[in-house]
Amino acid sequence: IKKYPEICVDKFLELDSEISNSLSTTKKQNNQFNLKNLKAKNLLSFAELDLDLSKRGLVRIFSEPHNMGGKSNLTRIIKILLFGEFYRTSGERTTQDKFLHKHSPLNYAFVEGEIEINGDTYFVRRDFTKGKSGKVSQKLSVSNQNGNTIDNDYYESLVGDIKTFLFVSYFD
Repeated sequence: IKKYPEICVDKFLELDSEISNSLSTTKKQNNQFNLKNLKAKNLLSFAELDLDLSKRGLVRIFSEPHNMGGKSNLTRIIKILLFGEFYRTSGERTTQDKFLHKHSPLNYAFVEGEIEINGDTYFVRRDFTKGKSGKVSQKLSVSNQNGNTIDNDYYESLVGDIKTFLFVSYFD
């Protein structure tokens, strides 16, 4: 087992706050996210994914092998859950037809998660279906902890814009 230096959570939160405050947006979003669990099927490089993050603090993503272990795709799946899209490091927006696992015969994929935003719990699910033409469609479903359907526009106002989204923090 490798030993890693202790991560100073207070310093991380301080840096996150500084960055959030420095964002120059007309509609400032400073919502705190807490991802409780994450499930996906047939999405990017994952045939299946099931993570319980409810009892975790700060999460460090590590893989063996170091390359091609799914670290980047895991963070992309979180962005797909929150925003329905992601951008590559080059700034290129990835299209939905690239979301489905490329080695799978299945014509659908999904990602779902339980997310706490500013103390309120939401259950978010995105379904992706590839039609006969090869085009992939997306359906977003959001509900609260009481099972009531949440308006998609309201949800999108909570999570904000992917372009200003810098960190996903997993804190209790």
